Amino acid sequence: MGLGNSPNDLEMLKAVDIPVIVPGNKGIHPGLSGKGWQVAPGSQGWAEAVSSYQLSVISYQLSVISYQLSVISYQLSVSSYQEQGKMGKMRELGESV
Repeated sequence: MGLGNSPNDLEMLKAVDIPVIVPGNKGIHPGLSGKGWQVAPGSQGWAEAVSSYQLSVISYQLSVISYQLSVISYQLSVSSYQEQGKMGKMRELGESV
């Protein structure tokens, strides 16, 4: 994420994944207009842009954790199934379980 308000920020804004323009008192600098980038007017807009980014990062992290938990759950299910199979074989052979 990059925040910029003038043409000297142009290269940085092009390089980041989420470019955000913070307009000055007279609006968006003409050198930054028409790029299709998010505009965050004033300090409130800047705060909203950063908060939105943080929420997207947290959402991504939660989806990764959810995936990891599903993998663990699957592994536990497989392990339990395998253990039940071993116990069944032991019963068939007349061994104590």
